[in-house]
Amino acid sequence: MLINVKKILIYGLKEEVDNFFKRSQNLGFIEFINKSGDKVKEISPDVKNFVSAIKILKKEPLFVGKPKEQYLSAKDIVTRVLNLNTSIEHLLEEQRILRSEIMRIFPYGNFSKKELELLEKESHRVFQFFCIKTSQKEEMKIPEELIYISTLHDLDYFVAINKEKVSYHRMIEIIIDKPLGVLRERLSKVQRQIHIFYTELKELTAHLKFLKEALLDELNKNNLDKAKKEIALHMEGALFAIEAWIPENKIKDLTVLTWSDFSNFGPFSQI
Repeated sequence: MLINVKKILIYGLKEEVDNFFKRSQNLGFIEFINKSGDKVKEISPDVKNFVSAIKILKKEPLFVGKPKEQYLSAKDIVTRVLNLNTSIEHLLEEQRILRSEIMRIFPYGNFSKKELELLEKESHRVFQFFCIKTSQKEEMKIPEELIYISTLHDLDYFVAINKEKVSYHRMIEIIIDKPLGVLRERLSKVQRQIHIFYTELKELTAHLKFLKEALLDELNKNNLDKAKKEIALHMEGALFAIEAWIPENKIKDLTVLTWSDFSNFGPFSQI
C-alpha cells in the first residue's frame, strides 16, 4: 500500500538537539532531507569496514562452535577480518610468484648457491644458465661449450662454463637468485601460513550475525551524524531547524518529540 509523505520543518531548542535525534531514531519513520540534493551521501570508514568484513566472511562456510580467539568488540573483529584478508591476499600472490619461479629453474635441480660461487672462484670460471625454444634450437648449431640439461615445456635448458660471461644468439639467460631448495622451503612456509590464516578467518564466521547487528548500529550512527549536519541554527544559535519527509499516517506520532518547555508553538510545521 502506497502512503503519501509530507514535507515538514521541525524546530527545537539547540540544547535539545541530541535528544531530538535520539528520539527520531527510535521512531524510525523520519527521513531527513539532504540539502546537497543529488550529491552522493558520505559513508563513514567504520561502515565501509563493516560491510567489507561481512562480505569477506559470507564467502566462507559458517563455522559452528566457539572460535579460539576472543575479541572485545565488533570493531576488533572487523579489524582482524580485514587484516587476515589482506595477509592472505599477499601470501597468495607470493605463492603464485614462488611457483612460477620454481617452474622457471626446475630443470636445473637443487644446488647450493654458495658452493657454486665457491666453485667459480676456485676454477676461475663463470657458470651461466640458458634456455631456448626447441623449435629454434633445431634451426641453429649449438656451441660445443653448452652442456645440455633437459627439455621441458618445449624449452631446452643448458649450462655454460666459460672464463668470462658470454651471450648466445636466440638464447635466453636464466638468472638464478635463489636455488630450488630455498624456494621450495619458502613456498612450504607460505602455504602453511595461508592455511593458518584461512582457518582463523573461517572461525570468525561464527560472529557473522553479531557483525550484521553491529553494522545496523553503525549505519544508524552514520545517518545520525549526516542528519545533524543538515540542521540550521536560528535566533543566534538558540534554535535549530531541519526539514524531513514524514508519512501522512505518522504525523500525529510526532507529538512524542514535543518538549514541555517548547510546547507553546509545537515541534514542527508542514511545508
